[in-house]
Amino acid sequence: MIAPPGFLFYNKTMRHLRLAFLFLSFFISLRIFVPSSLVAQNTSATAPRLALIVGNSNYLGTSSLANPVNDAEDMGYALDGLGFSAEVLTDAGLEAMENAVLTFRDRLANNSEAVGLFFYAGHGVQSGGENYLIPVDVQIPSESLLRTRAVSLHFVLDSLREAKNKLNVVILDACRDNPFAWARSGNRGLSIVGTQPPGSIVVYSTSAGSTAQDGTGRNGTFTEELLNHIRQPGLEISEIFRRTGAGVQEKTSGAQIPAIYSQFFGSFYPGGAQASADATKEDQEDLPEDFFLPAFFEDAPAYAKKAIASAEENTYYGQWLSAWYSLLEADPLGSDPYILAQKVNIALNGYIEHFNYRGFAFADLDEGEDLELIRYSSSKASEFFDFDPHAQFLAINNSGIAIPPILFQAMGDYYFTLWHNYAEFSENWVKNLDEAFELAMSCYQAAEEAYILVNTSSVLRYAKLLTHIGQYHKTIALLVEITDWEPENTEARKALAEAYASIMDFDQAFYHYDLLALSDPGGDLAYNAYSEAADLAITNGQPKEFEKYVSALEQYFPDDWLPLLLRHKNAVSIKDWTTAKTLAETGLERYPDYVYLLDSLLGSWLVTAEGYTEGFSFLEDQVLKTQEKTKKLVILLFYRAAYRFYGIRTNFLINTKAEIQLIEDDLATAEAINASLPESDPDIVSNIKLMRQELEALAPR
Repeated sequence: MIAPPGFLFYNKTMRHLRLAFLFLSFFISLRIFVPSSLVAQNTSATAPRLALIVGNSNYLGTSSLANPVNDAEDMGYALDGLGFSAEVLTDAGLEAMENAVLTFRDRLANNSEAVGLFFYAGHGVQSGGENYLIPVDVQIPSESLLRTRAVSLHFVLDSLREAKNKLNVVILDACRDNPFAWARSGNRGLSIVGTQPPGSIVVYSTSAGSTAQDGTGRNGTFTEELLNHIRQPGLEISEIFRRTGAGVQEKTSGAQIPAIYSQFFGSFYPGGAQASADATKEDQEDLPEDFFLPAFFEDAPAYAKKAIASAEENTYYGQWLSAWYSLLEADPLGSDPYILAQKVNIALNGYIEHFNYRGFAFADLDEGEDLELIRYSSSKASEFFDFDPHAQFLAINNSGIAIPPILFQAMGDYYFTLWHNYAEFSENWVKNLDEAFELAMSCYQAAEEAYILVNTSSVLRYAKLLTHIGQYHKTIALLVEITDWEPENTEARKALAEAYASIMDFDQAFYHYDLLALSDPGGDLAYNAYSEAADLAITNGQPKEFEKYVSALEQYFPDDWLPLLLRHKNAVSIKDWTTAKTLAETGLERYPDYVYLLDSLLGSWLVTAEGYTEGFSFLEDQVLKTQEKTKKLVILLFYRAAYRFYGIRTNFLINTKAEIQLIEDDLATAEAINASLPESDPDIVSNIKLMRQELEALAPR
């Protein structure tokens, strides 16, 4: 392949780089990675604080509980002292609970800076992966009646999402056990919510599928510990929950381990941000060794849980090298499946550099250092380790050791990474492209069957695999769930628009492109959404929508030349050659990015033989108009040679000695003019050399 001259002749904005895919350039093939960042938002000390607290003890249709009413009353008292406006419901029925949630939502929606806290103590059950909070006034003789006689956690979280306030904390001390006769053993405790609203923290009093202890005193074990910490000044909310979890784990000898899932990237101090130096020092207690254990590792052996928790704590503070060593020391032979899962997570997320994903370098970051910046600048000393997850996975599987679901999810992420980056690293790859794809699919499917495929990034990767094999409807179902819970997830919404376009549901595709544009008016997100929607309209003959989106680009980005390129591409698609030529001439006269614009315009003509002929005619006209021996003429001559070369390669032109000679003549003239210029361009020489090498393999018939 000929090296892309665009990389040599001009500087392009990132915006134009990202939109290069809209045009069928015969040289330029760009792959752009745009890292995203999360902006942490701290809550103001004066932000409104609202709480809804529910404690259900005295059930009519099932066993009563000793502590929840006490828990609710004591939490209400504690939160009142922290400045919360708290509504406390005890022994609440279905209607009262539902109305209270809706009222709570409306109160939060009145102030976008508000902090909301929802607390529930009582019976809670799961069914079909959904969690339900049980009112005291209903009989539920059948599992199918849960949907109408209990309050789904989805309803609570969805209501909080609709409020659109800054922070919502959901605390569920509700996993005491499934009290109903129809319960299956697999229904113990609550399940993990797949996605949750942005700006939220969801806390379970115990891990997924486990049950919580009702307590032997006034309060349940979890609530008792929470009350001990939530009023302390100087403790951030995540620290409060860490200390609560540590206390619960210690009191229950590890039988009950709370779980915390956060989509909040700021800070909130319920008891105030200031604390005395003595109090801070006194509170610096050691946490249990496995307190940082991630979800779905609860069944690992004790030594593995200890090492994984230590590694997770180190990664939390950016100590990736230390995390890696803690795992190596615990499993030097690489035979433990749980440790392998954590190694894969660390390798994919924390590397400084990698060698084809079979070797990884790690470092411990200093405070304030950004891993992404270090990764692309190579500015940090690191230590390299040979690590081939595929080989270790096969070895464990062949040894007869049962593969835990969390390892399937981790390996799904790994094999997806191989498949997704295969073109870039194909020379020394672990598996071929098809095998990498099949392995990724099988691993994700195993994780999905075990109900643990809940991580948003993993679900998005799985959706890309499904799209690749045309399973658009399942892809859409997955992405709709993500966008319902995370409406600000632009990656998911963009993929959803593309999936709808694939099944020819253009109304839905354009709808989601509109939402993307509305979320960032005048910014890059809107620019990309309008551009992709306009291109979709061109490809599928939607003239009304094309005009809508290209006009939006012209309105919001008046100095940008992409709208002109889109109009040119549309004119070519309907064979309006006169308009296409006029637009091309106007663009080359108006915009300074001459080479990139020329390359894109020529690319738009390449769809058919007729289009190629029109494009070639335009290019020849430009050569004739530019007779001065300048850099512009050098570029045009080189492109004419390249365009003729492309015509021969695609059989738009007959491969003859005469055509080959015309290519060589243009290259020779371009080379001579370039050499005569006051500032000759060495990259032109390099490009001409590459094209001549290609010509040697193109023997005329």
